[in-house]
Amino acid sequence: MPEVQPETKLEKERFDAALRRKQLSLLLAGKIKPSQASELKALFD
Repeated sequence: MPEVQPETKLEKERFDAALRRKQLSLLLAGKIKPSQASELKALFD
């Protein structure tokens, strides 16, 4: 199955937000290390 490609500005914003939520969820569950959460780190850089 091909990867979903956001087209509109709203879709791109939602796509990026979903990725940050996923990384936050994995981080809080202890499944990834903080150094692996690149999208979350980008918020603070």
